[in-house]
Amino acid sequence: MKNRKRLKQSTQTVFGVAMLMLMSFNLSAQGIVEGGLFQHYYRMNQKKLEQMKELKRLAWSEYSKLVDVSQVKAEGKYLAAQKSKKKYGELTFTLGGRKLVTSGKVYFSKSTVERNGYYVPKIGGVSIVPNSDIRYQGSGKLFASIDDIEGSIIKPSGNLYNEDGSVFYSEELDETGQYIYRTATKPNGDYDFMLYSPNGSQRDKADKFGTYSPNMVYPFGAGGTQYISPEAREISLINFENGDKYIGFSTAGTYDTRGSGTFTGYMPTLFMEYGNGGVFFLERPWAEQPYAWALVVDGEVEMTIPADISEKPQVDSLLNNLEVNMSYYPYPTYMLDEKEKKDAIWWPTMSGQMLSKDTANLNGYGIKFHTADSAFRGDHSYLEVGTFQNGKLHGMGYRVNITRLYNNKFSSRPKNETEDYDAFAARVKGAAGVFNNGELVDGRVLDIDNARKTYKNGNRWKHIPVEGFASIGNVPLSFKGSLYYGDMPYIDLPKDKASVYVSEIQRIIKVLEIDTTRKAIKVMGDYDEPVWLDENSGPIYWLYSVNSASTSFCPRTITRKKFKEINVKKSIPRNTTTVRKVNGAIVDYYYTTRKSDPIEYTVKETVLDGYETVTCPVCHGEGIVSVKALASQYKQLVFH
Repeated sequence: MKNRKRLKQSTQTVFGVAMLMLMSFNLSAQGIVEGGLFQHYYRMNQKKLEQMKELKRLAWSEYSKLVDVSQVKAEGKYLAAQKSKKKYGELTFTLGGRKLVTSGKVYFSKSTVERNGYYVPKIGGVSIVPNSDIRYQGSGKLFASIDDIEGSIIKPSGNLYNEDGSVFYSEELDETGQYIYRTATKPNGDYDFMLYSPNGSQRDKADKFGTYSPNMVYPFGAGGTQYISPEAREISLINFENGDKYIGFSTAGTYDTRGSGTFTGYMPTLFMEYGNGGVFFLERPWAEQPYAWALVVDGEVEMTIPADISEKPQVDSLLNNLEVNMSYYPYPTYMLDEKEKKDAIWWPTMSGQMLSKDTANLNGYGIKFHTADSAFRGDHSYLEVGTFQNGKLHGMGYRVNITRLYNNKFSSRPKNETEDYDAFAARVKGAAGVFNNGELVDGRVLDIDNARKTYKNGNRWKHIPVEGFASIGNVPLSFKGSLYYGDMPYIDLPKDKASVYVSEIQRIIKVLEIDTTRKAIKVMGDYDEPVWLDENSGPIYWLYSVNSASTSFCPRTITRKKFKEINVKKSIPRNTTTVRKVNGAIVDYYYTTRKSDPIEYTVKETVLDGYETVTCPVCHGEGIVSVKALASQYKQLVFH
C-alpha cells in the first residue's frame, strides 16, 4: 500500500524492583480526563469523517454547510441568471472554505420567493459534473484530478490536495476491499488523522453457542468506519476534541493527554471486560520525575514508580511480541451445558487470549490475558499486565481475575438495570501495585463482590483513601450551589443531626459522636463498624443552612495557581519501505530501500506558570458576603 506506515524497532530493559519500591509515589484519585484516561482511544469523531466524505460530493442542497449554493457561478454569473443542464467553460464555487474552479455541466433547481414585495430567484440543490480538473482559483493548483471523478462524485481512491501540492485527504482500500485507510493532513503539515478501519463489511460467524465476531479485541461490535480496525496492519492517529491524541493500533499504542503526560502500552486492558485498568509507561518531560511506570485503575493514575527512558516500550515491538486470538459474543449466547442449551444469555462476553510471546520466560513489559469457559463462553478471565521478570510480575503490575456469574433465578433477559444486576454479576479478585517475583509488596488488593453493580452505585474499583469505607461516591462539594464560609473547630459541630462531607470519598455522612480526647468525630462505615475521622482523613466539611439572612466575613483576595499553554513538538518512530524493480536479461532484480520517516505532530500542553493574587470571586473584594435565608453553606472542620 502506498500509504503503509511502520514503526521503528527497539528493545526495552528490565529494572530492579527494590529500588522502585523505595521511590514509589501514590497518586490516588488523580483525574486526567473527564470520564477516564483514553476512554475512547479506538474511535474518532464520526462527524470528522462525514466532513471529509462531503468534500468528495459535488452535489449540494441549499442547506449544505460546505457550499453556499447561491454563490456558485457559471461563466462569472450567478446560477440565477444561467440555465441548468448546460455545459460551462468555467464553474466557480467555494467548498469548505476553498475557492475552486472547474468546467463541465451544472444541474440546479430554481424557484422564486417573495422578499419585501418583490419576487426574486432562489437556487435549490446544485450538482456539478466536471469535465476537467478541479483547481484552486487564482493559483490554478490542483484540488482533484478529473481522472478521479465519476459524475458528481470524487472517487474514494481519489486524493484531495492542498494548494501547496501536498495531499490533505486520501482513502485507500486494502487488497481485500474489507478495510480502508484514511489520511488527512492540516495546512501546517501535521496529521489531522490517520485511520485504518473496517469498510463496513460484516464478518460475524455462528456456532451452536451463538453468533460471534472473530478477531475482535473490543468488548462490542466495531464494524463502523470510525473505529480502528482490530486487524489493522497500519498505524492510526486520532486527534480528539479535548486536545488529546492517540497513535497506535487497537491493541497497543501511545495516548498523548493534553497536559497530563504521554502513556504507552497495551490499551484493551482499560475496558472493564478485561480488567478496568492497566500499566503504562508515562512521560512527563516537565515534571521532576519525567519518566515513570504508571498504574491506571478505572481511568485514573493511582500510583507511579520512576523509570528510565530506555525502558519505554516501542509499539512495534509490543505488536511483534503479541499473540491475539479474541472473539466478541454479543447477546444472545447460550449455556455450554447441553442440558441448558436453550437457555439464552442476554449478556455479551469476550473469549480468547491476548498474550506476550513466551509468557513463561517473559521479561520486561508485557501482558497475559486469557478467558476460560464454565457456564457460558468466556465467563472467567485472567489478566496480568505490567513489567515481568522470568514470567512473573516484577515491578509495577496489575492482576485481575473476573468471574462472570449468571443467577438463573432471575430472567436471562432483564427488563431494567436492577434485574440486569441481579441476573448477571462480575466478581473481581486481584492486586494492583508493585510486585516482587509475582507477589504484591506495595499497593492494594482488589476484592469486589459485584463490580457491575458497585460501579454504578459507588465505585469500588478505585483506591478507597478512608479506611472503613467500601466505595467512592459521586457527590461534588458544590452540590446544591453550596458556598464556602471559612473553617470552624470540629467541637463546634451541633450535638445532633449534623452531617459532614468527606471529600476523599465524595460522600455525605451523618455524625454520631464528637470525641475531644481522640480529637475526632465518629461516623458509621460501610461494614457496619464505626469509623473515626480526624485530621488525617482529608478535608471534611460541615454542611448547614441558616434560617435567616445574614452576613459573613470573607478574604478580599486569594492566591491561586496560574497556567499557560505551550506547543510541544513530538514524534513517533516509523520506518517506510520502497521496492524498486530492475528488469534483467535473465532475472529481474528488486532493490529494497528502508528509511526513517517519523510521524511528527504538535500538541498543546498546559503547564504551571507561577501563582497570582486575585480578587476573591465570592465577595468581589468587599470582605463581606450576604447570605440568604436557607442557603446551603459549608465550613471546613479544623481538628486542633
